Amino acid sequence: MAERIIKSEQLEPLPELIAEYYPDTDTLVLETGAKRTEGEEIARGVVVFFDQDGKVVGVTVECAEILLKPFVDALLEKNRHDSSGREWAVSA
Repeated sequence: MAERIIKSEQLEPLPELIAEYYPDTDTLVLETGAKRTEGEEIARGVVVFFDQDGKVVGVTVECAEILLKPFVDALLEKNRHDSSGREWAVSA
């Protein structure tokens, strides 16, 4: 189990996140809308963008379905029921 290092009250409020998926290129883009500098490829097909202060303001994931689907499927299976006991699912 992960150990929490930073308490939630120590965190800055998160900016609104814009998520866009482009099925024709299988690309997921997550960004805050803040002005960004050049990105850094941190893994094959995953680019992180920073603002001038070095804070993360965007992430682009190429081949998103291939990279993320196993994780999302496992997460959905593990958490198939909400707190009321009702089943939930994400539709395409």
